[in-house]
Formats: sequence, structure tokens, C-alpha cells
Amino acid sequence: DKAPAHYFAKGFKRAPTAQNAIDRYESWLRGTSDKDFQQERRAEILKDLRSGVLLGKTLRYFNPRATDSHAHRLLKLIEEMNESGPLPEIKL
Repeated sequence: DKAPAHYFAKGFKRAPTAQNAIDRYESWLRGTSDKDFQQERRAEILKDLRSGVLLGKTLRYFNPRATDSHAHRLLKLIEEMNESGPLPEIKL
């Protein structure tokens, strides 16, 4: 894991709680929050989701005993896309 300074240098801000960070991550991926933050990175993640490249992969930091995490939210999006088709296209 990298030191907090690494993430601050990339424009990340400390979330008040872990749950807030997880909620904002999902909202950011869905395009409903933080619309001015790292949209190129968001597009890369969504491209991977749409292409199916993540299906069957082990997600880094995934802990099946955890009740919620960034990896759980990513898995949720993968499952949603697999069930109902892709998320809407994004515009940068």
C-alpha cells in the first residue's frame, strides 16, 4: 500500500469515514458524483467492466468476510452489467 501523500498528490481527499469513501467510489463510477475527478481513469474502469475483462478475475483487496468495500461495489457493478446489460456510455 502507498502512503497517504501518494494519493493526495493525485488529487484524492481523505473521506470522513471508510463508508463514505466506499459510497463515493460507487457514485463516482456511476457518474452521479465527483464528476470533475479523474474521468479518464473512470472511463478506463468502465471500459474494463463493459468488455468483460474483469469477469472471473480476483479483485485486489477483496475480502469475502467484509460486509462492504470498494471491491464489493466493483463486483456489484460487474454483476449488474452481466444481468441487465452495460451501464450507460459516459461522456468525458
